[in-house]
Amino acid sequence: MNGNQDRIFVPKKRNFWQRRSKMEKILLVATVLLLLLGIFLFTISMVQIHKTGMKADSGEICLTSTCVTVAANIINFMDQSADPCEDIYQYACGGWMKFNPLPTHKSEWNRHAELTEINYNILKYVLEDENFPLKSEAERKARTLYKSCMNETRIEELGLQPLIDLLNKVSSILRTNKFYHEIYRAVP
Repeated sequence: MNGNQDRIFVPKKRNFWQRRSKMEKILLVATVLLLLLGIFLFTISMVQIHKTGMKADSGEICLTSTCVTVAANIINFMDQSADPCEDIYQYACGGWMKFNPLPTHKSEWNRHAELTEINYNILKYVLEDENFPLKSEAERKARTLYKSCMNETRIEELGLQPLIDLLNKVSSILRTNKFYHEIYRAVP
C-alpha cells in the first residue's frame, strides 16, 4: 500500500440525538415536557377526585329538614315489595302509583303533573288571599289582573266595550305610524 491509495471514508455512526436538527431537538424536548406536565396535572386531579370521593363516604349525612323530607319521599315512592330485577319501574315508582291514582278529570297523572297542580293551587292561594304579603309591583299587578278576570259580573256588565276601546286605540296608533303605512303599501 502506497501513500497514493484512496482511502475509503466510513462515516462515523451517529446516534438518534446526533442525527436530529436543532429544531427537531427543541420540539422533542418541548413535547416531552408537555407530556410530563400533562401526567403531573392528571395525577393531581385524580388525587383531588379521590379525596373528594373519600369525603362523601366519610359518614357526613345531611340531616336538614329538606334532606330528610326528600329521602322520605323517595322511600315512599318506592315499592320495596317488588323485585327490582323483574320490574324496576314498579320497584322505583310503585309506591307513588299506589298512593296517587289517576284523577277522574285527568288522562294522565305523574309526578310532574302533580307538582304542576300543587303550584297552580299555591298561585291561586297567593293571588286570592288579601292577607298574603306581596313583595313586588309585578306580584301586585298579577293579583289585580287575576281579580279582574275572576270578576265575572263586571265582565258581563262591560261586555265587549273594553276590547273595542283597546282595538280602536291600537288602530289609531297604527294609522299614525309611518312604518305601518310603508308595510301596508308593500302588501298587495
